[in-house]
Amino acid sequence: MEQTLKNDNWLAQWKYEPGEWNRFARWLLLRRGSISHILYFLNPFRQERFAQVKISAATVYVNARARSFRSANRKLIAVEIFSVGKLNILEIYYKSGKEAAVISVPVPKGKLKEAIILEKKLTTAG
Repeated sequence: MEQTLKNDNWLAQWKYEPGEWNRFARWLLLRRGSISHILYFLNPFRQERFAQVKISAATVYVNARARSFRSANRKLIAVEIFSVGKLNILEIYYKSGKEAAVISVPVPKGKLKEAIILEKKLTTAG
């Protein structure tokens, strides 16, 4: 059964300050390569952005965009939290068919303990 956005049983609901989300966006771009990073800073329409992340036992929603990591054709592989400078990142690794994929979200300031509990819940959930 697919969860909808109007769900009160989220495992985590995180809101970010614009600065937090921008640091994460820059980290993602650096991870992809230097050309993306340069284009990000040269973009005159770059704005302070914020986001809200909701995580269920099978799906991550960034704002209203859903990415499923557990379904009939997707299997959770692992969940990991790691630190990159001032950021803590939660990564959810899953297999979709024969390909592996990852969902990365920043852990908001002050929510590391909640993220660790979430990591345990996701890895022990069926």
